[in-house]
Order: sequence, then structure tokens, then C-alpha cells
Amino acid sequence: MANTLQYLLSRNLSGVYRDPQRLIRDVETLQKTSLGRNLNPTTEPFTSNDGSVTPSVLVLNGTLPMVYRNVTYNIPIDLYLPPQYPQRAPIVYVRPVSSMAIKENHRHVGRDGMVYMPYLHEWGAQTHDLRELCVWMSSLFGSEPPCYARPAGAPRVNAASSVAASYGSRPPAYAQATQSTTNTYSPYVAASSNNNNRSREAEEQERRKQQQIEKEVAE
Repeated sequence: MANTLQYLLSRNLSGVYRDPQRLIRDVETLQKTSLGRNLNPTTEPFTSNDGSVTPSVLVLNGTLPMVYRNVTYNIPIDLYLPPQYPQRAPIVYVRPVSSMAIKENHRHVGRDGMVYMPYLHEWGAQTHDLRELCVWMSSLFGSEPPCYARPAGAPRVNAASSVAASYGSRPPAYAQATQSTTNTYSPYVAASSNNNNRSREAEEQERRKQQQIEKEVAE
């Protein structure tokens, strides 16, 4: 993993980062933890809010584990590191697979999958890092899962294909009032391979219970 990171920085991203040693240290520290071991470095172009594209940047692509109701799930994410890192905060997107959908009106995830949270909003080069960022995300996602299993035949909302360069396009989601709506999605995030011990009967019981609650709320 370290060899891949060094190769990308020396061959593909030479001269892109102001502090490559800090970037290497933070990424390697994250990848040594259980939260970061499934996040793999790659490169992608960086697109700003005005549509301009900069040279490729480092992206950590993979899954972030979270615990919801004592069960571990893996949430697909892309974690972009801008050229100004660590002076500038990372930019994170939840990237649901075809069988998943992003929860509507989520407190920390926009409809396009972009993650908004206090840790990113208050980012400081000397006080924040990737490991703590993932600790925060895993905890917040465990409290309020950002993805749900998509019912068969439900339309998919396309996530934004570009990466926003700043948070100026709209206020962070955690600063907005949470709207109360009836969610038609199944209340289950896509499970990781470690969750096979959960029986279909238990899931069906919880699904019926959730549907009943939603029906009562709608009435």
C-alpha cells in the first residue's frame, strides 16, 4: 500500500501537493487502522464549483465501516485530497452502489453524496487529520446511516460526477433544519460480508414494523 502511494505521488502527482510528506504520513496512518484499511489510493481530476479542472489529485477510494444496531456495514466513499492539503480540508463523497440509495434529507450527506460535517467545516491543518475524520464519519453514519437498500424497480438518483472544490455552494447540512418526510426506502444499509448471521426473518419483521410506522406517520 505504501509503495502504491509513493508511486502515485512521485510519478502521477509530482509537484501537485504543497506538503507531500504530511499527506503520506496522514494516509499511511489512516490505512493502518480498521477504518482505513479498505481505502485505496488512486488519482482522478479535480473539478471545482465553476467547472474548471485541475490536474489529478489523490483519492482514497473504498469503503468505510460503521456500526448500526450492533451490526457492521461498509459505506462506499471517495475521499479527495486537494492540492492545498492539509491547509484545505478533504472532500468526501458517499458513492452508493446500484443496489443502494442515499437517504433523503440526511443531516450530513447531500443528495449528490457530498459529506457535510462539523469536523470538515472546522478543519485546521494542525488540529485535524484523516484518521480522526474517518472516526467522526463512522460515528455519525452509525447514528444515522446515509444509505438504504433500494427497493426493486426504484429509480436511481445520479450522484454528481464532479467534485466541489469548496463548501461555498451551500451551507453545511448540519446547519440546516432537518425536514420530516416519509421515506419510501427500506431501512437497511447495504451490509458487508460480515453480516451474514442476520436472518432474513428478522429483517422482514423489522421491515414490516418500519412500514407500519411510516403508514401511521402518513395518516
